Amino acid sequence: MDGVFYLFALIWGILSIVLFFKIWGMTNDVETIKHILLNVTSKTIAANNKEASETLSESMGNLEEGDVVVNVETGQELIVVQIFPDGDVTCKPAKGLGLRKVVKASKLKRIE
Repeated sequence: MDGVFYLFALIWGILSIVLFFKIWGMTNDVETIKHILLNVTSKTIAANNKEASETLSESMGNLEEGDVVVNVETGQELIVVQIFPDGDVTCKPAKGLGLRKVVKASKLKRIE
């Protein structure tokens, strides 16, 4: 019985050493995969940011502070007070008194 146990322990020890070196080798592969994924992710983020900024500039048109615009959803005439880089525009009512509103630039149409 002792012989079987020693044989089993020897096989177990050899397989453990082989497994150790296999895992050690895989850590290099994980590092390579990590670098590849980081490069792909950064390129994707850069492309998305470029696309978003182009879409934003198209939706904002040529809005400037002081322009009279119409809110497409409500039909209310507004005056542009402040333009934010994320596409939000602060407006105040063109006629009468009212509170300032923050509206997406895509929902505004400039009055010529």
